Amino acid sequence: VRGQPIWCVVSGGNDLGLLWYQKPMPNDFVLKLEWLRWNDHDNSGVFLRFPHPLSKGYNNPAYVGVHFEFEVQIDELAPNVLQSTGAIYNEPGQNRTPVAARAPGQWSEFEIRVQGQQYTVMLNGTQVTAFTNTAAGRGSTSQPTFIGLQSYPGKRVAFRNLRFK
Repeated sequence: VRGQPIWCVVSGGNDLGLLWYQKPMPNDFVLKLEWLRWNDHDNSGVFLRFPHPLSKGYNNPAYVGVHFEFEVQIDELAPNVLQSTGAIYNEPGQNRTPVAARAPGQWSEFEIRVQGQQYTVMLNGTQVTAFTNTAAGRGSTSQPTFIGLQSYPGKRVAFRNLRFK
Protein backbone atom coordinates (compact mmCIF):
# COMPACT_ATOMS: atom_id res chain seq x y z
CA VAL A 1 0.00 0.00 0.00
CA ARG A 2 1.44 3.33 -1.00
CA GLY A 3 2.55 5.40 2.00
CA GLN A 4 2.46 2.49 4.45
CA PRO A 5 5.84 1.94 6.12
CA ILE A 6 7.54 -1.37 5.38
CA TRP A 7 9.41 -1.40 8.69
CA CYS A 8 7.61 -0.84 11.99
CA VAL A 9 8.99 -0.23 15.50
CA VAL A 10 7.38 -1.67 18.60
CA SER A 11 8.92 -0.92 21.96
CA GLY A 12 8.21 -1.57 25.59
CA GLY A 13 9.74 1.75 26.69
CA ASN A 14 12.51 0.62 29.04
CA ASP A 15 12.11 -2.97 27.83
CA LEU A 16 12.93 -5.04 24.76
CA GLY A 17 12.20 -3.40 21.41
CA LEU A 18 11.63 -4.71 17.90
CA LEU A 19 12.03 -3.27 14.42
CA TRP A 20 10.11 -5.66 12.17
CA TYR A 21 9.56 -6.00 8.46
CA GLN A 22 5.80 -5.87 7.85
CA LYS A 23 5.78 -7.90 4.63
CA PRO A 24 5.60 -11.67 5.21
CA MET A 25 8.72 -13.59 4.28
CA PRO A 26 8.76 -16.46 1.78
CA ASN A 27 9.01 -19.92 3.33
CA ASP A 28 12.67 -20.22 2.33
CA PHE A 29 14.97 -17.22 2.19
CA VAL A 30 18.49 -15.90 2.60
CA LEU A 31 18.89 -12.78 4.74
CA LYS A 32 22.11 -10.78 4.52
CA LEU A 33 22.87 -7.83 6.75
CA GLU A 34 25.65 -5.91 8.44
CA TRP A 35 25.69 -4.91 12.09
CA LEU A 36 27.92 -2.80 14.30
CA ARG A 37 28.26 -2.64 18.06
CA TRP A 38 29.88 0.22 19.92
CA ASN A 39 31.06 -1.72 23.00
CA ASP A 40 31.93 -5.30 23.92
CA HIS A 41 28.80 -5.55 26.11
CA ASP A 42 26.32 -4.52 23.39
CA ASN A 43 23.66 -7.12 22.65
CA SER A 44 20.97 -7.60 19.99
CA GLY A 45 19.59 -10.20 17.65
CA VAL A 46 17.77 -11.03 14.43
CA PHE A 47 14.35 -12.67 14.84
CA LEU A 48 13.24 -15.17 12.19
CA ARG A 49 9.87 -16.64 11.26
CA PHE A 50 7.76 -15.12 14.02
CA PRO A 51 4.01 -14.52 13.69
CA HIS A 52 2.59 -11.01 13.29
CA PRO A 53 3.74 -9.22 16.49
CA LEU A 54 0.33 -7.70 17.15
CA SER A 55 -1.47 -11.05 16.85
CA LYS A 56 -0.76 -12.44 20.33
CA GLY A 57 -2.15 -9.71 22.60
CA TYR A 58 1.19 -9.03 24.30
CA ASN A 59 1.66 -5.76 26.20
CA ASN A 60 5.08 -5.62 24.53
CA PRO A 61 4.81 -7.20 21.05
CA ALA A 62 8.61 -7.47 20.86
CA TYR A 63 8.31 -10.64 22.93
CA VAL A 64 6.43 -12.43 20.15
CA GLY A 65 9.81 -12.88 18.43
CA VAL A 66 11.31 -14.23 21.66
CA HIS A 67 8.53 -16.66 22.55
CA PHE A 68 7.37 -17.99 19.21
CA GLU A 69 10.31 -18.50 16.91
CA PHE A 70 14.08 -18.16 16.57
CA GLU A 71 16.69 -15.48 17.21
CA VAL A 72 20.18 -15.27 15.74
CA GLN A 73 22.08 -13.75 18.65
CA ILE A 74 24.56 -10.87 18.75
CA ASP A 75 26.42 -11.07 22.08
CA GLU A 76 30.19 -11.39 22.27
CA LEU A 77 30.16 -11.70 26.09
CA ALA A 78 27.44 -14.36 26.35
CA PRO A 79 27.77 -16.81 29.26
CA ASN A 80 27.62 -19.87 26.96
CA VAL A 81 28.00 -20.88 23.33
CA LEU A 82 24.21 -21.23 22.77
CA GLN A 83 23.78 -17.53 23.61
CA SER A 84 26.80 -16.17 21.75
CA THR A 85 27.05 -14.30 18.46
CA GLY A 86 25.70 -16.33 15.58
CA ALA A 87 23.90 -18.91 17.72
CA ILE A 88 20.23 -19.71 17.37
CA TYR A 89 19.54 -18.40 20.86
CA ASN A 90 19.42 -21.16 23.50
CA GLU A 91 18.47 -23.91 21.04
CA PRO A 92 20.06 -27.27 21.88
CA GLY A 93 21.26 -29.53 19.10
CA GLN A 94 22.81 -26.87 16.91
CA ASN A 95 26.23 -27.43 15.41
CA ARG A 96 28.28 -24.41 16.58
CA THR A 97 31.71 -23.23 15.56
CA PRO A 98 32.08 -19.96 17.48
CA VAL A 99 33.99 -17.23 15.68
CA ALA A 100 34.62 -13.78 17.13
CA ALA A 101 32.82 -10.87 15.53
CA ARG A 102 34.80 -7.88 14.39
CA ALA A 103 35.88 -5.43 17.08
CA PRO A 104 33.49 -2.75 18.38
CA GLY A 105 33.24 0.08 15.87
CA GLN A 106 33.67 -2.30 12.90
CA TRP A 107 30.84 -3.74 10.80
CA SER A 108 30.27 -7.51 10.94
CA GLU A 109 28.19 -9.45 8.42
CA PHE A 110 25.55 -12.14 8.83
CA GLU A 111 24.24 -14.36 6.09
CA ILE A 112 21.30 -16.35 7.44
CA ARG A 113 19.83 -19.16 5.35
CA VAL A 114 16.39 -20.53 6.19
CA GLN A 115 15.43 -23.53 4.07
CA GLY A 116 12.64 -25.75 5.34
CA GLN A 117 13.58 -26.36 8.96
CA GLN A 118 17.32 -25.90 8.30
CA TYR A 119 18.93 -22.71 9.63
CA THR A 120 22.51 -21.81 8.68
CA VAL A 121 24.35 -18.74 9.98
CA MET A 122 27.50 -17.31 8.44
CA LEU A 123 29.49 -14.66 10.34
CA ASN A 124 31.91 -12.65 8.20
CA GLY A 125 32.01 -15.45 5.61
CA THR A 126 32.51 -18.35 8.05
CA GLN A 127 29.75 -20.80 8.93
CA VAL A 128 29.18 -20.59 12.69
CA THR A 129 25.83 -22.37 13.10
CA ALA A 130 23.86 -25.17 11.50
CA PHE A 131 20.55 -25.99 13.14
CA THR A 132 17.67 -28.27 12.26
CA ASN A 133 14.42 -27.40 13.99
CA THR A 134 12.64 -30.50 15.28
CA ALA A 135 10.23 -28.72 17.69
CA ALA A 136 6.64 -29.23 16.64
CA GLY A 137 4.84 -25.92 16.14
CA ARG A 138 7.98 -23.78 15.85
CA GLY A 139 9.24 -22.47 12.55
CA SER A 140 5.86 -23.13 10.97
CA THR A 141 5.33 -21.86 7.46
CA SER A 142 1.58 -22.51 7.38
CA GLN A 143 0.90 -18.89 8.46
CA PRO A 144 2.70 -15.70 7.34
CA THR A 145 5.95 -15.14 9.22
CA PHE A 146 8.17 -12.09 9.64
CA ILE A 147 11.73 -11.00 10.40
CA GLY A 148 12.83 -8.36 12.88
CA LEU A 149 15.73 -6.72 14.67
CA GLN A 150 15.94 -6.71 18.46
CA SER A 151 16.88 -3.77 20.66
CA TYR A 152 17.70 -3.54 24.37
CA PRO A 153 17.68 -0.42 26.54
CA GLY A 154 21.23 0.66 27.23
CA LYS A 155 22.68 -1.48 24.41
CA ARG A 156 23.67 -0.06 21.07
CA VAL A 157 23.78 -2.06 17.84
CA ALA A 158 23.28 -0.58 14.37
CA PHE A 159 22.16 -2.45 11.25
CA ARG A 160 22.59 -1.67 7.57
CA ASN A 161 22.38 -3.21 4.11
CA LEU A 162 19.57 -5.65 4.92
CA ARG A 163 18.64 -7.66 1.86
CA PHE A 164 16.99 -10.98 1.23
CA LYS A 165 16.15 -13.31 -1.57
